[in-house]
This record gives sequence, structure tokens and C-alpha cells, in this order.
Amino acid sequence: MEAKVILQQDVLKLAEGKKIAKKITAPTPAQTAIKEESPKEKQKDEEPAADVAAIYVTEYYDLKFIDAHTAYFVIGSDVCGPMGRELIPFETLDDAKAFMKDHKGERILRFENVRERTIKKLD
Repeated sequence: MEAKVILQQDVLKLAEGKKIAKKITAPTPAQTAIKEESPKEKQKDEEPAADVAAIYVTEYYDLKFIDAHTAYFVIGSDVCGPMGRELIPFETLDDAKAFMKDHKGERILRFENVRERTIKKLD
């Protein structure tokens, strides 16, 4: 079975309901990829989360891919990405805390705490 990877830019598109790639059921609603098809087809095409090999995000300072499951995300900062307000990912808690202080962030979340409602509240 082919492993699938979801990148940060796709995770954020998904949260906004934009269509990309093939449907992949991931641990939270914000990590679901969708191909262009009808809602009925989407439900039939779901694949188990076990098929997702990794989810990567781009670390804010180093611009390198890091595992989303180990990242620290700052929410509510004054930094906007190309799609508006975003969860800003960091490899270390210290970097996330420093960024939060410098950019008026509201709080730090771990991947397992990100929910669809969290993404919807960004803007």
C-alpha cells in the first residue's frame, strides 16, 4: 500500500474547504485532503488514517520540514501567511515561546490539540 504525506499548505487548504489531491482521512479534520468529486464520492473514497505515513509542516525560522506531530504551533499571532492567519509551527518549545512573545501570540498548541474549529477561528 502506498504511503501518503500531507504538507502544511495542504492542511490549511483543507481546513478552508478547498479541494486538493485525493481524500485522505487523517487524525483531525484539518488534515484531510480532498479530490474534486461529489460529496457522495468523497465519502466512498475515504482511506484509513493508517495510510498517512507522515504529515510535515514548514518550521517558521529554519524553513525546513518537521513532523507535525512533534511541532509546537503558535496561534493568534500578528504574523500572516499567504492564506491569512495561520498556525505558526516550530520545532522547539523555546522557539515557539520566543515567537509568541515577539508576535503577540495567544497560545501554543500541539498537533493533537488542533481541531477544525481552531482553524476556522484564525480569521
